[in-house]
Amino acid sequence: MRRLGYTALLFYFFGTAAVADQVTLKNGDRLTGTIVKTDDRVETLLVKTEFAGDVTVKWDAITSIVSSQPLHLTLKDGQTFVGTVTMADDTFDVTTKTSGEVKAAKDVVASVRNDAEQSATDAAVYRQMHPKLADVWSGLLDTGLSVTSGNSSTINYTLAAKAARVTNRDKISVYANAVYGKNNAVGANGASKPGGRPAGAVCVGGEAQLAADPTFVALFVGCLVFGCVTKNHSTVGAR
Repeated sequence: MRRLGYTALLFYFFGTAAVADQVTLKNGDRLTGTIVKTDDRVETLLVKTEFAGDVTVKWDAITSIVSSQPLHLTLKDGQTFVGTVTMADDTFDVTTKTSGEVKAAKDVVASVRNDAEQSATDAAVYRQMHPKLADVWSGLLDTGLSVTSGNSSTINYTLAAKAARVTNRDKISVYANAVYGKNNAVGANGASKPGGRPAGAVCVGGEAQLAADPTFVALFVGCLVFGCVTKNHSTVGAR
């Protein structure tokens, strides 16, 4: 009965190791888990282990790789091979379903990813090449306030917003600007001061611009609206 228990225990440990990826380092350490991906510069490899969590190891420190899962091996010349991988003596051996056994030197490898990471990368590339209208926008919002008091009381407020959607095929940019100003430069008997605005003047302005074209040429320029309202009269202009 005890021998049966030992046998079952050994079967569990060896069976678990058999279905996991293994990465061996120069110092003799061995990681068992799931190979996830290399970084963008192929300087590190991410391995997800059961007990240590995510472990990042230096690419140059790896001497051996044995994968139980199919990996996507992309070379610097753009070729991609999919299959189980073994690596020893700085040479990758990929067992593919279509091309059979393929060998590649370690220094020509551009990326290593498992199925999940490759699917995520492909989706990101497709989204970049075929973005939706609501995708890849960036923008800036700028605002300012100036208040003075004394013989004259003024308030000036500005608000500007910019947004752009830039892809490999086209560019859409939106620009909007708003201005609000109020000046109570009032002298004796309610008269306006020399050089000042009319008594109790309020001025507002706005500007909007939209540009969209594959050649980055503006197709539509919006309008500028401004006005001035005082205690005695009001004027509004548009262009």
